[in-house]
Amino acid sequence: MKKAHFSLLLFCLFLFTGIASAQRMYIKIDGVDGEATERNHRNWIDLQSYKQGVSSEAGVTTGAARMRAGKTSFGDLVIVKKIDKTSPVLMQKCAGGEVIPKVELEITEPNGNSFYKVIMDEVRITGVTVSSDCSSGCQTMEEVSFYYNKITWEHTGSSGKTQAGYDIKMNRKL
Repeated sequence: MKKAHFSLLLFCLFLFTGIASAQRMYIKIDGVDGEATERNHRNWIDLQSYKQGVSSEAGVTTGAARMRAGKTSFGDLVIVKKIDKTSPVLMQKCAGGEVIPKVELEITEPNGNSFYKVIMDEVRITGVTVSSDCSSGCQTMEEVSFYYNKITWEHTGSSGKTQAGYDIKMNRKL
């Protein structure tokens, strides 16, 4: 019996340690102060999730059967966050079509150090959708979509830093 209790205690300890040491995501929007309190991201906005994609058409040229690159499409960067003091401001910026000079997203390791960054310049909020699910504790969340003219992706790992970017307006690599 004691062995079972000890095993259960160890399981719970590892479970809660894993939860406490999970990666975190934050976004900083020029002119908008968030509620994050983490020392490296104070006044940023805490995120629940994000997604962003790039797609490129591909085709085959006639004759030599070589692949060719087609038109590239950059999808909106979409975040999900809890509704907070930034919510009315984000709705207003979306409604007014305001261009935001810079938006930065960071994903951090459990120790708080950033390992992945997305930096967008000349940004517009293209949508804000608020939803609430009372079947799971009535968490009110919002999804915010951003479109941008320039984007940079940066990963920092044990082998150093890798960075790439694209200027959509000029249709060229940064």
